[in-house]
Amino acid sequence: MGARWRLYKEGKQLQWGKNFVPARLLSLFVEAEKYVDTKWLLAHDLENTSIDVIVCEEEQMEEAAAYIERTPPREIFGYRAPVAVVKQRLDLMGFTSGACKEEVVTLLREVYETDQFEIPSAQGEGEARIPYEAALETALSALLKVQDETGAPHRLTAIEDACLDALEPYLGSEADHRTLLALQLSTMDPAHILSVDLHDLMLSGYFAVEDAVAQVAFDELTQELSSTGPVIVVTEGSSDADLLQRMLRITAPAVADFFRFLDYTGKPAGGVDHVVKTLRSFSAAGVTNRVIGVLDNDVAGRIGDRTLRSAPLRPTIKWIMLPDVPYAQNYPTLGPAGEGRDDVNGCAVSIEFQFGEDCLRGADGQLTPIQWSKGDKSLNARQGELSDKRAVKRRITAMLQSITSGGGKSPTPWPPMHALTEALIDAAKAAGESGSSASF
Repeated sequence: MGARWRLYKEGKQLQWGKNFVPARLLSLFVEAEKYVDTKWLLAHDLENTSIDVIVCEEEQMEEAAAYIERTPPREIFGYRAPVAVVKQRLDLMGFTSGACKEEVVTLLREVYETDQFEIPSAQGEGEARIPYEAALETALSALLKVQDETGAPHRLTAIEDACLDALEPYLGSEADHRTLLALQLSTMDPAHILSVDLHDLMLSGYFAVEDAVAQVAFDELTQELSSTGPVIVVTEGSSDADLLQRMLRITAPAVADFFRFLDYTGKPAGGVDHVVKTLRSFSAAGVTNRVIGVLDNDVAGRIGDRTLRSAPLRPTIKWIMLPDVPYAQNYPTLGPAGEGRDDVNGCAVSIEFQFGEDCLRGADGQLTPIQWSKGDKSLNARQGELSDKRAVKRRITAMLQSITSGGGKSPTPWPPMHALTEALIDAAKAAGESGSSASF
């Protein structure tokens, strides 16, 4: 038989399943809507406890057995809420009755490859054609009759039987239970009570009576959305986003479309503060997507990294600093004391350093120097940036275009580009590993 769950409306069965927890349906309920018949559970424990272990009066045993016998199973353990409340939640999740009807009707049209469904005529001779919308309504009504647990005979008309058969491609497609529920509730009294009976699953050990089953179901769906939805990348500015996006398409084309970059068309403030504030805002708002922040490998980026570490974020939100590059270890610099050479990793490495040493060299073959500016006493380091960043970006753009068009055979840009791509993908993987506790 297996352990079953059942969905009821005012005691009338709407849906059922066995040997799994209906996480999507349970996401429509909250923990405050859980119901538990503790008297039934105590009676069940009493009836199933060995007489050798406890001494129990025969009268108590009889009373326990009688209570178990007269208690409807659907009243033992589960979740319940008014139809109006569940419909509001379905609408909020995008499962409006109109959208769900369109989804099912579209599927039926594709399956049967006709504009209307053919059914036996009411007179029993020949066939009639009705719109799929009407066939769907008839099938939903017939489904309630078939699932009736009152013992009433399932007397379906030939038309009801045909429409129910027509719906089978959808019912057998493992579609989201919420789609069918939205259709079932569309014409029901909003004051009626909807309940999910979970007592059989609970007794079979799928979860304990004290477990927050609905919350775990919601967390499980959140994890599923996080792992399958696009990865949002937040950079310090539109230029960084553009270059990183183009880099991904070259170095990791198989996964490039799974990343989405924050839209800068509204010209939001850029810089490290923008990344930090955005990640914190997304965390506070409970954004379920995986989100990756990208910080420059400079003093400002290190300060941003320290700030983000000071307060925990959601596990689905990560950040990386641009990787060190070997050619930045002895790099030309300009400062108050004149020209010099320094290791600028951690002090002045911006996105432009991630495209190879050649892009950093001007027409004269010399590396574009770093101009030192202010420092940070807490890190005992100076902040710097490329003295001619625009020229470097032009060379990067030309190099990327050359690669895209089939040129760009020089090996120098590939190691740093791949290093950054791998760092971004690894961060996305780590963000997708969260929520392991949200599991049945």
